[in-house]
Amino acid sequence: MQSTVVKPPASLPPPSKPYWHRNHKLIVVVQKVKIMIFNYILRLARLIYRVVRFGQSLLFTSLVKFKVKSVGSVKVNSYSKVTSNTVLGYNVNFNGMLIIGCGEVIIGNNFHSGQDCMIISQNHNYEGEMIPYDETVICKKVIIEDNVWFGAKVIVLPGRHI
Repeated sequence: MQSTVVKPPASLPPPSKPYWHRNHKLIVVVQKVKIMIFNYILRLARLIYRVVRFGQSLLFTSLVKFKVKSVGSVKVNSYSKVTSNTVLGYNVNFNGMLIIGCGEVIIGNNFHSGQDCMIISQNHNYEGEMIPYDETVICKKVIIEDNVWFGAKVIVLPGRHI
């Protein structure tokens, strides 16, 4: 049995355009649509973030206003905790303030705090009968005057006047 060899014809038809070239316009349109969808989702995510942050600020501000003794105008941007012995002036801004203790805390007008600040208005009685301190607590007033700005992680101890 003999094998036959098939020879190609002398003239081949011109090669067709590759697949990517034939659908190039379609691919470009699909890429543009993907970019438009991505940008829309990004704008929507930014809007949701702003709404949530605004809602959190309202919630935190309401919690602080409910607890304090006297309040002017306050804006709370991050979780903050105050005592019922706290008096706030006008234009007070908290970005994560913790006020603890039994002493009175008076904060003047135009006060701004950085993140994770703390004001402590009580201390242990370290001059008592027991060592290093006894069970009694000493409450002291803390006064912060007008136009004060605390940077991040400031701690104010009892009895201070700033």
